[in-house]
Amino acid sequence: MVNHCVVRLARLLSSNQVGGWLDQVVASASNLFIVLIVARWMSVIDLGYYAIAFSVFTVLGTVQDSLITRPYTVQMLNSDVDPRVRSAGALAFALSLWLSLTLIFWATGIALVLSGQADREASIAFILGAAIPSLLLREFVRRYCFAHLKAWQAFSVDLAYLIFAILGFLLTIVNFELTVISVIVVMTLSCTASAGAWMFLNHRSFLFDIHEVRGVAASMASVGGWLTFGQIAAQAQSFSVQWIALLTVGPAATGVYTASLSVISLSNPLLFGYFNLLTPQFVRCYKSSGLDAVFRRAVLSSLLLGCLTSCFALFVFFLGDWILRVLFPGEEYQSSSKILVIL
Repeated sequence: MVNHCVVRLARLLSSNQVGGWLDQVVASASNLFIVLIVARWMSVIDLGYYAIAFSVFTVLGTVQDSLITRPYTVQMLNSDVDPRVRSAGALAFALSLWLSLTLIFWATGIALVLSGQADREASIAFILGAAIPSLLLREFVRRYCFAHLKAWQAFSVDLAYLIFAILGFLLTIVNFELTVISVIVVMTLSCTASAGAWMFLNHRSFLFDIHEVRGVAASMASVGGWLTFGQIAAQAQSFSVQWIALLTVGPAATGVYTASLSVISLSNPLLFGYFNLLTPQFVRCYKSSGLDAVFRRAVLSSLLLGCLTSCFALFVFFLGDWILRVLFPGEEYQSSSKILVIL
């Protein structure tokens, strides 16, 4: 009996769901760690600029997910194409997206320089353009792992990213000046090291056949086109407060709002750790049991997510103000308790 319980516990702890939750814990810890670094070593204005840069990256990650990795997840079980070729098609599509975004951001930076009134914003646009391939590569690797229900591989990538980021920030604080630009540089190098190592170890999962790859990419685009605009609208709605705050009341107010949002993001490990595996699980459920089984599973998942968010809302209502004071002790952040309750 004892051995049976031990075996079941070991299976539970090694399951993909636990791996997905732990991965999201590490991913959320990485994001919160960077926010705290910026808040403690830099000004609230710098935190506002960093928040805008991070929101832009998040929206671009959503574009990549909707246009590439989610269609890949839906189509990956089709047997008409070699799985390695399908993976290569997704990667090639992602590479073309990264190049296009880089050129767009550099063009934006040049336009800001020519305007003569936004030097700092121009610098951030240039560095974001250079950082986009590395930042989105890590997100591509994470989603690829989740698509194949390899949550522990995603966990290892995110854990390596966190370790590299901690070391990078320590070296930067000791030897250089910490700025929004240097923060993005550290993030870029950390993403390159962690995701690049995964790509090197798993390069045999990708087989480039120029004719097949183009067809696979076109197939993903036809599916992803329906998803992309809806997902962009949802993400834009999420970050619209930060963008409007920057334009109307300045980066300092944006920084205060970001500090409050960081407390709310403590729910991410619970929610996204569960949500990240839903799409590949639904695809497999549909393949094996049909649409009715997917509907039943979706209802149960929705009820569970609703319970989790309700419990977290009560947690923030009673303890959010204390957590905010602990994480952000600066006086400029202490007027955010009402923002917490509303969020």
